[in-house]
Amino acid sequence: MRAQCCICSDLFENSDTVNIAAAPCGHTFHEVCLMKWLESSGTCPSCRKVCKRSLVIKKLFFDIDAGDDVSDQSPTKLSNQLGDLKAKVRQYERDKADLLEKQTSFQSQIQSYQVESEIVQNKLKKEKTLNTSLKKEISNYEAQQKYFKTEQEQYRKSLRNLKELQHLQILLSGRLQRFDSLEILNQNGEGSTKQLSRYCAVLKREYEQTKQDKKTFKDQIDKLRRELVSKDRQLTDRIKETSILTEQLTRSEEDLKNVEKEKEGMRKKLSRLKKGFHSP
Repeated sequence: MRAQCCICSDLFENSDTVNIAAAPCGHTFHEVCLMKWLESSGTCPSCRKVCKRSLVIKKLFFDIDAGDDVSDQSPTKLSNQLGDLKAKVRQYERDKADLLEKQTSFQSQIQSYQVESEIVQNKLKKEKTLNTSLKKEISNYEAQQKYFKTEQEQYRKSLRNLKELQHLQILLSGRLQRFDSLEILNQNGEGSTKQLSRYCAVLKREYEQTKQDKKTFKDQIDKLRRELVSKDRQLTDRIKETSILTEQLTRSEEDLKNVEKEKEGMRKKLSRLKKGFHSP
């Protein structure tokens, strides 16, 4: 039998498993092909005449001559099998092309993720280096703050000593006035007055030395005061810089955490892509 179904293009074969149906117009098709066609169309596939499912003859019977080859190796059946095999080969070729395309896409994605992973690792390395540098700077500024506080304490101590010297100067000034009075008495006085005069002379020399020490000490106090003002300004600047560095360190640590998360996400994506690439 050399007739064929115009829907699937397969030749008709005399088989108990494949029914050949006829439309009301007389055209023949495989029953399965015709019924599937009528699900979306109400006309004959060949002549386009109206065709209803209820009018379809679902199975035709043919009388085959004894001389016809009805074995499994008939040309009609072999031709249909060959067509099926060719269709499968074409499908396999399409599947192969799709798999090769997916493989190329996966390889490209893997390379892209590897590049991104290297970028993330370099960024992580830079963030760690910056983090370490900021911690060192903060440590140095804290040490400077401690030194400035020590200088402030020394300045306060010097101020207290200066006040004590000023008080001593007042006392010595009173003694000096009394000494001047004693010098007047010494011109007309007795021997005991001379001894007292010598004592007062020594006291006067001590007073002069104290005045000189006071002047020197005052110069040192002024110098310390100027240094303290400068140190205070530097301390204020260092405190501001330390605050800024602390904020930068906090942001850097947050960036470091985000980079770690991003790196972990990239590692998981890369792992999933590799698994998908190696899976059948």
